[in-house]
Amino acid sequence: MSFRRIWNYLLMIKGFYLSLLFRKVIVWGQPFALSAELVRGCNLHCPGCVGGTLHGEDVKQMSPGLLEKTLISVYKRTFYLQLWFQGEPFLYNELTKAFQLSQKYRMFSVLATNGLLLNESINQQLIDGKLKKLIVTIDTLPSSENGYRVGGNEASVVTHIKQLVQQKKLHKSKLPWIEAQMIVTSENENQIDEFKRVLKEAGADHVRLKPAHFNRLDDPDLPVPSKYARYKKHPTGIWEPIQPIRNRCRRLWSTLVISHKGQVVPCCFDKGIMYPLGNANQENPTKIWKAEAFNKYRKAILKNRRQADICRNCTE
Repeated sequence: MSFRRIWNYLLMIKGFYLSLLFRKVIVWGQPFALSAELVRGCNLHCPGCVGGTLHGEDVKQMSPGLLEKTLISVYKRTFYLQLWFQGEPFLYNELTKAFQLSQKYRMFSVLATNGLLLNESINQQLIDGKLKKLIVTIDTLPSSENGYRVGGNEASVVTHIKQLVQQKKLHKSKLPWIEAQMIVTSENENQIDEFKRVLKEAGADHVRLKPAHFNRLDDPDLPVPSKYARYKKHPTGIWEPIQPIRNRCRRLWSTLVISHKGQVVPCCFDKGIMYPLGNANQENPTKIWKAEAFNKYRKAILKNRRQADICRNCTE
């Protein structure tokens, strides 16, 4: 970790807390994290997901040129690279190139996947590309019941994790560090202990429980879990986040999110690109970060966060 990156991180944090203290936008640092949407599209068919509606020729991909251009702009101060936003990263045609760029610009690279496409070839790319962390999200819901994640196959994903672990051992590599996530709903929360056991036996380095996120909070029959819940039911029957929506958001001071087309958005909850703040194809991302449009959005959040649609269903 370079001194410049450490110093930028401290400036970033200080600017955020001063903004809260004085209720005015103070942005002293650049983002410590970059979320780059390599792919918008998926091999699953989840109706509540923007990426899940795009398949085959409809899948959109970020050009390697845009990824490198962005990294060149931010790498001196940014060190955490998320290689996803809306979509399945293993559909990316230039995955090896993405890993090469991550190494070239000394990024801590993280990738999240549904795990269905893991195979020997992709495993080797992960190992050779020195991916630091792989997040595999598993859903145990039968696709015919809830439709939360349609097309998943838990058994095959567990097998794929085992194969990756064996390949890591073969190459004497500790990377990527594997985190298995379980999307918890009311229909599978009774399987939590079994999930932890199976994934630990498969070789996952860490098992995390992730409460399900739903887009339609006006549905009174959502399978919200009793213990691991993001939401509580209002007397009217509508669900609302358990965590209070306060007029603040660290993500707006810490993470730069860029779509496959280069659109800069406030955060990862802007799945439909409702609030574009600039385009990395046309402008330097570091300038977009401190530009009037971004600061205007930050100011609005400090004043009344509930006014933004994407913030009303956020867990930040």
